[in-house]
Amino acid sequence: MHLRRAIPVTEQTIHESLERFDEAVARIEICRAQELQQGQIIATWGKNPEDKTCVACDARTFCPSYTAENEPKLPM
Repeated sequence: MHLRRAIPVTEQTIHESLERFDEAVARIEICRAQELQQGQIIATWGKNPEDKTCVACDARTFCPSYTAENEPKLPM
């Protein structure tokens, strides 16, 4: 069985992937440092740009954004 890659592996795609990874790590390090300094989770960690990651977030049980998005809504 031969697997096909979703994107071609080129110097450009490798460079772009590493840049995105570095940006994500920097964002995590900044948020973590702010959390340690301020002692607050919600105020220091911004909402992830992809909603699907909220499902995997440990803070979803007390996050006002997650709760508001997933509460049952009354019909209008």
